[in-house]
Amino acid sequence: MDFPFHSQPTAYRIDVVITIAAVLFGVLTPALKADHLPKWVDTKLAGYVFEPVAGTTNICVFDTKSGYYFLRNGECDGAYVSLVLTRDRKIISDYGYAIPGYKSTSENEPYLQIKNKPLSGLSTGKGIRIGDKPATVMAKLGKPKTISLTGGKFQFTNYIYEIEKEGGTNHAGDTTAYTETYTFKTGKLIEITFDRDLNFGD
Repeated sequence: MDFPFHSQPTAYRIDVVITIAAVLFGVLTPALKADHLPKWVDTKLAGYVFEPVAGTTNICVFDTKSGYYFLRNGECDGAYVSLVLTRDRKIISDYGYAIPGYKSTSENEPYLQIKNKPLSGLSTGKGIRIGDKPATVMAKLGKPKTISLTGGKFQFTNYIYEIEKEGGTNHAGDTTAYTETYTFKTGKLIEITFDRDLNFGD
């Protein structure tokens, strides 16, 4: 089964999947104080949360009942942290996790271990659930900043919610502070990604 967004070429993913800097856990820029954050901003996915800047634990969990993977990934310097809920094995493999029976297309053979463990739910802290319709997501979160179509046949619709940093960019040249991406196929939510960048101005 071919899934969306993270499966696109790296250059495309850099354009679309961006991350958060200093928005959460008290590390807020002056323009992004907690009482000014949009109502859609979330910190919880499938029962997991972003961890404090200094101690992000990279994990990957597979829920055998639903067929969904949850991934929390942060770079060693804390620059990029992502929460991903997906059934796309390529995404998981590209992060370095070995999946039994799946042939990786990565240059390096995946070696990280996946934990088989039930997820507490396929939902966000705001109550958005896998299987929801686009109208349901907008009713709870409001209108997305961007709606994009991806996939070889444009079969995936991505609702992208973003907060931009006012003034300056991060070390990768991005101006986005925090992104939530909700990916739909045939009118149903199939994937959720939260991304943040913690090193703006470096």
